[in-house]
Amino acid sequence: MLDVDGDGTSEILVSMRPNSVFVVYGETDGKWVRLGILANSNCKGARAALLAGHFEFAVPEFKEIKVADGSLYVERACQ
Repeated sequence: MLDVDGDGTSEILVSMRPNSVFVVYGETDGKWVRLGILANSNCKGARAALLAGHFEFAVPEFKEIKVADGSLYVERACQ
């Protein structure tokens, strides 16, 4: 569990397969709902680092662009 949105409440990160991305779930009205995926969490070394607790939160390099009912963002390729 990890507070990925900074609201003081932890979200759940789930990954079913060793090479798949983590899916983020949050609690809403007493139910866990899918919020989205943790982009690039399938990159080499990312899974092991997350599971070992070797990470830090950082300000995004690029701003989100709000459009209609969603948002667009730049997702860097795996390094």
